[in-house]
Amino acid sequence: LHECILCDEADAGERCKWGYDQTAAQRCTSDLSFTNVGCYTCYSTSDTSALFHRGCVGENRQAQCQPGTVQVCLGAACNQRNEQLQICAKCEEGCENDRWTVEECRGIVPYEQRGCYIMLDSRKRIVARGCAADLNQDTWNLCSNVKDSSCITCLGNECNHAAIGLTRMSLLWTLVTALLLTFIVQNVSR
Repeated sequence: LHECILCDEADAGERCKWGYDQTAAQRCTSDLSFTNVGCYTCYSTSDTSALFHRGCVGENRQAQCQPGTVQVCLGAACNQRNEQLQICAKCEEGCENDRWTVEECRGIVPYEQRGCYIMLDSRKRIVARGCAADLNQDTWNLCSNVKDSSCITCLGNECNHAAIGLTRMSLLWTLVTALLLTFIVQNVSR
């Protein structure tokens, strides 16, 4: 018997598209033939969108997959990799001077540790940026504590790239949105 990650986006929501630890794998049913060994990922289409699936090769729900989207692999929990990518600004020195790069987060990024972070010193200067999934457990706990302002996390791609910090960045987007709406309303009413 082999083990695979089993999930459907329709049931698990966006969590299904993020990476999984191998310990989350479940045993595939024993009634599958020896030729149907392996795990898969795929998309099926519903009336409104494409839904992501992970499972054991040969199971009934695999028949719902769009043929061009099926990826098959061999090995325990081999279908654990991220479908959803996380992209963050990264730097460890000179972060204040726009000396940072934007990169895809490497490895398995689980749903619980998705997102990006900014580390701040006591003067609120940015000293590090990166992927939340790269943090060790102690630093992750620090960043997860909303009462601690020395580390700020955010969930969107590239959400940690603003030079002035995340709180001001959201204010800036609010201002930009308000200006755009004002512009649209003025042009529509003419």
